Amino acid sequence: MRKRPVRRSVAVVALAAALLSVAGCDMVKAGARCRAGSPPGRDANFVLFCQGGKWKRVLTIQQAADFIVSGWAANIDLVEGGGQTVGIGSAFSPIVVKVTRKDGSAVKGADVVFTGPDSGASIASAGTVATDADGVARFTPVANAQLGGYPVTATVSGGYSPYTTFGLNNAAGSAANVTVVSGGNQVVAAGSAFAPVVVRAADQFGNIVNNKTIDFSADTPDVWFGPASAYAGDDGLATTTMGFSSGNQPRIVTITARVTGSTASTAFTMRVVPGPPLAANTQASSGSLQTAGPSTGGRQFGAPLVVSTSDQFGNPTPDQPVTYTIVAGGSGASGTFDANGLTSITVPTDGAGLARAMVTGDTTTGPFRVDAVVGGKTVSFTLTNVT
Repeated sequence: MRKRPVRRSVAVVALAAALLSVAGCDMVKAGARCRAGSPPGRDANFVLFCQGGKWKRVLTIQQAADFIVSGWAANIDLVEGGGQTVGIGSAFSPIVVKVTRKDGSAVKGADVVFTGPDSGASIASAGTVATDADGVARFTPVANAQLGGYPVTATVSGGYSPYTTFGLNNAAGSAANVTVVSGGNQVVAAGSAFAPVVVRAADQFGNIVNNKTIDFSADTPDVWFGPASAYAGDDGLATTTMGFSSGNQPRIVTITARVTGSTASTAFTMRVVPGPPLAANTQASSGSLQTAGPSTGGRQFGAPLVVSTSDQFGNPTPDQPVTYTIVAGGSGASGTFDANGLTSITVPTDGAGLARAMVTGDTTTGPFRVDAVVGGKTVSFTLTNVT
Protein backbone atom coordinates (compact mmCIF):
# COMPACT_ATOMS: atom_id res chain seq x y z
CA MET A 1 0.00 0.00 0.00
CA ARG A 2 1.24 3.49 -0.77
CA LYS A 3 1.96 5.82 2.13
CA ARG A 4 -0.98 8.12 2.90
CA PRO A 5 -0.23 11.88 2.68
CA VAL A 6 -0.97 13.82 5.84
CA ARG A 7 -1.45 17.26 4.23
CA ARG A 8 -1.17 19.03 0.88
CA SER A 9 2.21 20.36 -0.20
CA VAL A 10 0.70 23.83 -0.31
CA ALA A 11 0.01 25.06 3.25
CA VAL A 12 -3.60 25.86 2.53
CA VAL A 13 -4.69 25.86 6.13
CA ALA A 14 -2.05 28.47 7.02
CA LEU A 15 -3.57 30.75 4.39
CA ALA A 16 -7.09 30.62 5.76
CA ALA A 17 -6.98 34.26 6.74
CA ALA A 18 -5.96 35.25 3.23
CA LEU A 19 -8.81 33.22 1.76
CA LEU A 20 -11.31 35.15 3.85
CA SER A 21 -10.70 38.02 1.50
CA VAL A 22 -10.79 35.92 -1.70
CA ALA A 23 -13.57 38.08 -3.12
CA GLY A 24 -11.13 40.98 -3.11
CA CYS A 25 -8.21 39.09 -4.69
CA ASP A 26 -6.58 40.58 -7.76
CA MET A 27 -7.26 38.93 -11.10
CA VAL A 28 -4.14 37.09 -12.28
CA LYS A 29 -3.23 34.67 -15.06
CA ALA A 30 -2.02 31.11 -14.47
CA GLY A 31 1.62 30.75 -15.51
CA ALA A 32 2.35 34.47 -15.42
CA ARG A 33 5.34 35.69 -13.40
CA CYS A 34 4.76 36.83 -9.82
CA ARG A 35 6.74 38.12 -6.86
CA ALA A 36 7.41 35.85 -3.89
CA GLY A 37 5.16 36.71 -0.96
CA SER A 38 2.39 38.08 -3.16
CA PRO A 39 -1.11 37.59 -1.71
CA PRO A 40 -3.40 35.07 -3.43
CA GLY A 41 -4.90 36.01 -6.76
CA ARG A 42 -7.81 34.64 -8.73
CA ASP A 43 -9.14 34.11 -12.22
CA ALA A 44 -12.70 33.31 -13.28
CA ASN A 45 -12.77 29.89 -11.58
CA PHE A 46 -9.68 29.36 -9.43
CA VAL A 47 -7.69 30.81 -6.56
CA LEU A 48 -3.99 31.07 -7.54
CA PHE A 49 -0.84 31.23 -5.40
CA CYS A 50 2.61 32.49 -6.28
CA GLN A 51 4.84 29.42 -6.36
CA GLY A 52 8.33 29.36 -7.82
CA GLY A 53 7.84 32.80 -9.32
CA LYS A 54 4.69 31.89 -11.28
CA TRP A 55 0.99 31.92 -10.58
CA LYS A 56 -0.42 28.42 -10.06
CA ARG A 57 -4.03 27.29 -9.66
CA VAL A 58 -4.57 25.62 -6.30
CA LEU A 59 -8.28 25.79 -5.42
CA THR A 60 -11.51 26.28 -7.19
CA ILE A 61 -13.55 29.27 -6.05
CA GLN A 62 -16.11 26.82 -4.60
CA GLN A 63 -13.42 24.94 -2.67
CA ALA A 64 -12.15 28.18 -1.23
CA ALA A 65 -15.66 29.17 -0.22
CA ASP A 66 -16.25 25.77 1.41
CA PHE A 67 -13.00 26.07 3.34
CA ILE A 68 -13.89 29.55 4.55
CA VAL A 69 -17.22 28.25 5.86
CA SER A 70 -16.12 25.09 7.66
CA GLY A 71 -12.73 23.83 6.45
CA TRP A 72 -11.60 20.88 4.35
CA ALA A 73 -13.02 17.39 4.54
CA ALA A 74 -11.95 16.00 7.89
CA ASN A 75 -13.59 12.58 8.03
CA ILE A 76 -14.57 9.71 5.78
CA ASP A 77 -16.64 6.88 7.17
CA LEU A 78 -17.63 3.52 5.73
CA VAL A 79 -21.41 3.35 5.57
CA GLU A 80 -21.81 -0.10 4.04
CA GLY A 81 -20.16 -2.73 1.83
CA GLY A 82 -17.10 -3.79 3.83
CA GLY A 83 -16.33 -7.44 4.56
CA GLN A 84 -17.93 -8.81 1.39
CA THR A 85 -16.95 -12.04 -0.36
CA VAL A 86 -17.59 -12.71 -4.06
CA GLY A 87 -16.23 -15.05 -6.70
CA ILE A 88 -13.17 -13.95 -8.60
CA GLY A 89 -14.03 -11.74 -11.56
CA SER A 90 -17.38 -10.84 -9.99
CA ALA A 91 -18.66 -7.46 -8.85
CA PHE A 92 -19.14 -6.66 -5.18
CA SER A 93 -22.18 -4.81 -3.91
CA PRO A 94 -21.54 -1.05 -3.88
CA ILE A 95 -19.16 0.34 -1.27
CA VAL A 96 -20.72 3.41 0.33
CA VAL A 97 -18.68 6.05 2.21
CA LYS A 98 -19.56 9.47 3.58
CA VAL A 99 -17.27 12.52 3.70
CA THR A 100 -17.78 15.26 6.31
CA ARG A 101 -16.03 18.37 7.60
CA LYS A 102 -14.96 18.98 11.19
CA ASP A 103 -18.36 20.42 12.01
CA GLY A 104 -20.08 17.27 10.72
CA SER A 105 -21.49 18.86 7.57
CA ALA A 106 -21.44 16.85 4.33
CA VAL A 107 -18.81 17.61 1.70
CA LYS A 108 -20.21 17.77 -1.83
CA GLY A 109 -18.01 17.15 -4.85
CA ALA A 110 -15.07 15.66 -2.96
CA ASP A 111 -13.11 13.10 -4.97
CA VAL A 112 -12.84 9.75 -3.15
CA VAL A 113 -10.17 7.39 -4.49
CA PHE A 114 -10.66 3.65 -3.87
CA THR A 115 -7.48 1.54 -4.08
CA GLY A 116 -6.49 -2.05 -3.29
CA PRO A 117 -3.11 -3.86 -3.12
CA ASP A 118 -0.89 -3.61 -6.18
CA SER A 119 -0.38 -7.38 -6.35
CA GLY A 120 -2.09 -10.59 -5.27
CA ALA A 121 -5.75 -10.62 -4.34
CA SER A 122 -7.22 -7.17 -4.94
CA ILE A 123 -9.86 -5.23 -6.85
CA ALA A 124 -9.52 -5.29 -10.61
CA SER A 125 -8.92 -1.52 -10.81
CA ALA A 126 -8.92 1.56 -8.63
CA GLY A 127 -11.72 4.10 -8.95
CA THR A 128 -12.40 7.76 -8.22
CA VAL A 129 -15.93 8.84 -7.32
CA ALA A 130 -17.19 12.31 -6.36
CA THR A 131 -19.46 12.70 -3.34
CA ASP A 132 -23.06 13.78 -3.88
CA ALA A 133 -24.97 16.52 -2.07
CA ASP A 134 -25.12 14.33 1.02
CA GLY A 135 -21.36 13.76 1.01
CA VAL A 136 -21.86 10.15 -0.10
CA ALA A 137 -19.72 8.32 -2.68
CA ARG A 138 -20.64 4.89 -4.06
CA PHE A 139 -18.13 2.63 -5.74
CA THR A 140 -18.68 -0.88 -7.17
CA PRO A 141 -15.38 -2.78 -7.17
CA VAL A 142 -14.75 -5.98 -9.12
CA ALA A 143 -12.65 -8.86 -7.74
CA ASN A 144 -9.52 -9.65 -9.70
CA ALA A 145 -8.47 -13.21 -10.57
CA GLN A 146 -6.51 -13.89 -7.35
CA LEU A 147 -7.99 -15.68 -4.32
CA GLY A 148 -7.77 -14.20 -0.83
CA GLY A 149 -8.74 -11.38 1.50
CA TYR A 150 -7.23 -7.90 1.30
CA PRO A 151 -7.66 -4.28 2.45
CA VAL A 152 -9.20 -1.55 0.33
CA THR A 153 -8.66 2.13 1.19
CA ALA A 154 -11.00 5.02 0.36
CA THR A 155 -9.07 8.34 0.45
CA VAL A 156 -10.43 11.88 0.03
CA SER A 157 -8.25 13.91 -2.36
CA GLY A 158 -7.05 17.28 -1.09
CA GLY A 159 -6.74 18.91 2.31
CA TYR A 160 -5.74 16.47 5.01
CA SER A 161 -6.63 13.50 2.77
CA PRO A 162 -8.64 11.57 5.37
CA TYR A 163 -9.06 7.88 4.58
CA THR A 164 -10.77 4.72 5.80
CA THR A 165 -9.78 1.08 5.23
CA PHE A 166 -12.02 -1.98 5.00
CA GLY A 167 -11.67 -5.60 3.91
CA LEU A 168 -12.91 -7.56 0.91
CA ASN A 169 -12.43 -11.19 -0.05
CA ASN A 170 -12.07 -12.91 -3.42
CA ALA A 171 -13.35 -16.49 -3.32
CA ALA A 172 -13.60 -19.17 -5.99
CA GLY A 173 -16.23 -18.47 -8.61
CA SER A 174 -19.24 -20.57 -9.49
CA ALA A 175 -18.63 -24.24 -10.21
CA ALA A 176 -17.76 -24.69 -13.87
CA ASN A 177 -16.54 -28.28 -13.97
CA VAL A 178 -16.18 -31.46 -11.93
CA THR A 179 -13.17 -33.76 -12.08
CA VAL A 180 -12.68 -37.27 -10.78
CA VAL A 181 -9.83 -37.32 -8.28
CA SER A 182 -9.89 -41.09 -7.76
CA GLY A 183 -12.11 -44.13 -8.24
CA GLY A 184 -13.45 -43.36 -11.70
CA ASN A 185 -13.61 -45.92 -14.53
CA GLN A 186 -13.06 -48.87 -12.18
CA VAL A 187 -13.16 -52.48 -13.38
CA VAL A 188 -13.84 -55.09 -10.70
CA ALA A 189 -14.61 -58.80 -10.73
CA ALA A 190 -18.10 -59.93 -9.81
CA GLY A 191 -18.39 -60.23 -6.07
CA SER A 192 -15.77 -57.51 -5.44
CA ALA A 193 -16.51 -54.07 -4.02
CA PHE A 194 -15.75 -50.83 -5.81
CA ALA A 195 -13.25 -48.48 -4.18
CA PRO A 196 -14.68 -45.10 -3.05
CA VAL A 197 -15.18 -42.48 -5.75
CA VAL A 198 -13.75 -39.01 -5.01
CA VAL A 199 -14.58 -35.94 -7.11
CA ARG A 200 -13.88 -32.23 -6.85
CA ALA A 201 -15.52 -29.13 -8.37
CA ALA A 202 -13.62 -26.10 -9.68
CA ASP A 203 -14.46 -22.71 -11.16
CA GLN A 204 -13.56 -21.56 -14.67
CA PHE A 205 -10.03 -20.66 -13.51
CA GLY A 206 -9.39 -24.03 -11.87
CA ASN A 207 -9.88 -22.81 -8.31
CA ILE A 208 -11.42 -25.33 -5.92
CA VAL A 209 -15.09 -24.72 -5.18
CA ASN A 210 -15.73 -25.87 -1.62
CA ASN A 211 -18.71 -26.22 0.69
CA LYS A 212 -20.92 -27.55 -2.11
CA THR A 213 -23.06 -30.67 -2.46
CA ILE A 214 -22.36 -33.04 -5.34
CA ASP A 215 -25.08 -35.43 -6.52
CA PHE A 216 -24.28 -38.88 -7.94
CA SER A 217 -26.59 -40.73 -10.32
CA ALA A 218 -26.44 -43.71 -12.70
CA ASP A 219 -27.97 -44.59 -16.05
CA THR A 220 -29.56 -47.70 -14.54
CA PRO A 221 -31.90 -47.82 -11.54
CA ASP A 222 -30.27 -50.71 -9.67
CA VAL A 223 -27.19 -48.76 -8.55
CA TRP A 224 -26.97 -47.51 -4.97
CA PHE A 225 -24.72 -44.77 -3.61
CA GLY A 226 -23.57 -44.07 -0.10
CA PRO A 227 -24.36 -41.20 -0.08
CA ALA A 228 -26.11 -40.12 -3.28
CA SER A 229 -25.50 -36.46 -2.33
CA ALA A 230 -22.02 -35.91 -0.88
CA TYR A 231 -20.87 -32.68 0.77
CA ALA A 232 -17.57 -31.17 -0.34
CA GLY A 233 -15.89 -29.43 2.61
CA ASP A 234 -13.01 -26.98 2.73
CA ASP A 235 -10.83 -29.20 0.54
CA GLY A 236 -13.58 -29.34 -2.10
CA LEU A 237 -13.59 -33.17 -2.11
CA ALA A 238 -16.82 -35.17 -2.19
CA THR A 239 -16.69 -38.94 -1.63
CA THR A 240 -19.21 -41.73 -2.20
CA THR A 241 -19.31 -45.51 -2.44
CA MET A 242 -21.47 -47.50 -4.81
CA GLY A 243 -22.71 -50.94 -5.69
CA PHE A 244 -25.48 -52.89 -7.41
CA SER A 245 -28.70 -54.00 -5.81
CA SER A 246 -29.43 -56.83 -8.27
CA GLY A 247 -26.59 -59.29 -7.93
CA ASN A 248 -23.20 -59.74 -9.54
CA GLN A 249 -23.86 -59.83 -13.26
CA PRO A 250 -21.25 -58.30 -15.58
CA ARG A 251 -22.22 -54.85 -16.79
CA ILE A 252 -21.03 -51.35 -17.60
CA VAL A 253 -22.83 -48.37 -16.06
CA THR A 254 -22.32 -44.64 -16.55
CA ILE A 255 -22.10 -42.51 -13.40
CA THR A 256 -22.70 -38.73 -13.38
CA ALA A 257 -21.43 -36.41 -10.65
CA ARG A 258 -23.10 -32.98 -10.68
CA VAL A 259 -22.85 -29.93 -8.41
CA THR A 260 -26.30 -29.39 -6.91
CA GLY A 261 -28.18 -26.63 -8.70
CA SER A 262 -25.47 -26.30 -11.35
CA THR A 263 -24.67 -27.54 -14.83
CA ALA A 264 -21.13 -28.41 -13.72
CA SER A 265 -20.77 -32.19 -13.99
CA THR A 266 -18.67 -35.08 -15.19
CA ALA A 267 -19.45 -38.64 -16.29
CA PHE A 268 -17.43 -41.84 -16.00
CA THR A 269 -18.01 -45.60 -16.26
CA MET A 270 -17.88 -48.39 -13.71
CA ARG A 271 -17.56 -51.97 -14.94
CA VAL A 272 -18.18 -55.40 -13.44
CA VAL A 273 -16.53 -58.34 -15.22
CA PRO A 274 -16.78 -62.08 -14.50
CA GLY A 275 -14.50 -63.41 -11.80
CA PRO A 276 -11.98 -66.22 -12.36
CA PRO A 277 -13.41 -69.51 -13.60
CA LEU A 278 -14.62 -71.77 -10.82
CA ALA A 279 -13.22 -75.29 -11.05
CA ALA A 280 -16.59 -76.77 -10.20
CA ASN A 281 -18.13 -74.87 -13.11
CA THR A 282 -15.53 -75.98 -15.69
CA GLN A 283 -16.69 -78.97 -17.72
CA ALA A 284 -16.52 -80.80 -21.01
CA SER A 285 -19.64 -79.41 -22.53
CA SER A 286 -19.87 -81.52 -25.69
CA GLY A 287 -17.88 -83.50 -28.22
CA SER A 288 -16.86 -86.55 -26.22
CA LEU A 289 -17.44 -90.20 -27.29
CA GLN A 290 -17.27 -89.46 -31.02
CA THR A 291 -15.98 -91.88 -33.67
CA ALA A 292 -14.30 -91.04 -36.94
CA GLY A 293 -12.82 -93.06 -39.85
CA PRO A 294 -13.48 -94.17 -43.41
CA SER A 295 -16.70 -95.86 -42.45
CA THR A 296 -18.02 -92.61 -40.92
CA GLY A 297 -17.14 -90.38 -43.84
CA GLY A 298 -13.61 -89.27 -42.92
CA ARG A 299 -11.03 -89.14 -40.19
CA GLN A 300 -12.01 -85.68 -38.85
CA PHE A 301 -14.42 -85.91 -35.96
CA GLY A 302 -17.70 -84.28 -36.80
CA ALA A 303 -18.15 -81.97 -33.81
CA PRO A 304 -15.72 -79.82 -31.85
CA LEU A 305 -14.62 -80.60 -28.33
CA VAL A 306 -16.26 -77.89 -26.23
CA VAL A 307 -15.18 -76.73 -22.77
CA SER A 308 -17.39 -74.32 -20.81
CA THR A 309 -16.23 -72.07 -17.95
CA SER A 310 -18.00 -69.73 -15.52
CA ASP A 311 -17.27 -67.89 -12.29
CA GLN A 312 -18.75 -68.46 -8.82
CA PHE A 313 -21.95 -66.65 -9.82
CA GLY A 314 -22.40 -68.61 -13.06
CA ASN A 315 -21.21 -65.75 -15.27
CA PRO A 316 -19.45 -67.02 -18.42
CA THR A 317 -15.73 -66.26 -18.25
CA PRO A 318 -14.36 -65.10 -21.61
CA ASP A 319 -10.70 -64.96 -22.64
CA GLN A 320 -9.67 -67.91 -20.47
CA PRO A 321 -6.89 -69.98 -22.07
CA VAL A 322 -7.86 -73.63 -22.49
CA THR A 323 -5.03 -76.00 -23.42
CA TYR A 324 -6.09 -79.14 -25.32
CA THR A 325 -3.61 -82.07 -25.41
CA ILE A 326 -4.02 -85.41 -27.25
CA VAL A 327 -3.07 -88.45 -25.17
CA ALA A 328 -2.51 -91.61 -27.28
CA GLY A 329 -4.52 -94.69 -26.40
CA GLY A 330 -3.11 -98.07 -25.43
CA SER A 331 -3.43 -99.27 -29.04
CA GLY A 332 -1.44 -96.32 -30.25
CA ALA A 333 -4.51 -94.57 -31.66
CA SER A 334 -4.13 -90.80 -31.70
CA GLY A 335 -4.93 -87.69 -33.68
CA THR A 336 -3.96 -84.10 -34.43
CA PHE A 337 -5.56 -80.67 -34.23
CA ASP A 338 -4.59 -79.44 -37.69
CA ALA A 339 -2.83 -80.34 -40.89
CA ASN A 340 0.55 -79.49 -39.33
CA GLY A 341 0.26 -82.39 -36.92
CA LEU A 342 -0.06 -80.41 -33.68
CA THR A 343 -1.05 -82.54 -30.71
CA SER A 344 -1.45 -79.61 -28.27
CA ILE A 345 -3.11 -76.23 -28.79
CA THR A 346 -4.36 -73.41 -26.58
CA VAL A 347 -7.72 -71.82 -27.37
CA PRO A 348 -9.32 -68.84 -25.51
CA THR A 349 -12.91 -69.00 -24.35
CA ASP A 350 -15.34 -66.75 -26.19
CA GLY A 351 -17.91 -64.33 -24.77
CA ALA A 352 -20.08 -67.26 -23.75
CA GLY A 353 -17.21 -68.85 -21.83
CA LEU A 354 -16.76 -71.63 -24.43
CA ALA A 355 -13.57 -72.96 -26.05
CA ARG A 356 -13.69 -75.24 -29.12
CA ALA A 357 -11.17 -77.56 -30.76
CA MET A 358 -11.52 -79.80 -33.84
CA VAL A 359 -9.64 -83.15 -33.90
CA THR A 360 -8.64 -85.42 -36.81
CA GLY A 361 -7.90 -89.06 -35.97
CA ASP A 362 -4.91 -90.97 -37.38
CA THR A 363 -4.99 -94.33 -39.16
CA THR A 364 -4.58 -96.44 -36.04
CA THR A 365 -7.87 -97.74 -34.82
CA GLY A 366 -8.88 -97.60 -31.22
CA PRO A 367 -9.74 -95.06 -28.56
CA PHE A 368 -7.61 -92.13 -27.33
CA ARG A 369 -8.08 -89.26 -24.91
CA VAL A 370 -7.99 -85.47 -25.18
CA ASP A 371 -7.35 -83.51 -21.96
CA ALA A 372 -8.37 -79.86 -21.64
CA VAL A 373 -6.85 -77.77 -18.83
CA VAL A 374 -8.18 -74.38 -17.70
CA GLY A 375 -7.63 -72.59 -14.41
CA GLY A 376 -5.99 -75.67 -12.86
CA LYS A 377 -8.96 -77.89 -13.73
CA THR A 378 -8.63 -80.78 -16.23
CA VAL A 379 -11.55 -82.21 -18.15
CA SER A 380 -11.22 -85.12 -20.57
CA PHE A 381 -12.81 -86.26 -23.83
CA THR A 382 -12.78 -89.79 -25.27
CA LEU A 383 -12.51 -90.24 -29.05
CA THR A 384 -12.27 -93.44 -31.16
CA ASN A 385 -10.71 -94.06 -34.56
CA VAL A 386 -12.63 -96.67 -36.59
CA THR A 387 -11.94 -98.48 -39.86
